Amino acid sequence: MNKYESKGNLKECVDFFERDLIVKELKNSHGKLAETARKLGISKQLLKYKMQKYHLR
Repeated sequence: MNKYESKGNLKECVDFFERDLIVKELKNSHGKLAETARKLGISKQLLKYKMQKYHLR
């Protein structure tokens, strides 16, 4: 069993995975939003939205 299997329904698993991925990439990019967004393949605006959604920063 991995850390995503015990989180409940599909939406909860996807949210957990997405938040985890964003946190890891923010750390790898030393908090630089533009670099993080580029590495994740999303816009900086979408990254900011997701950070707000997951209460990051």
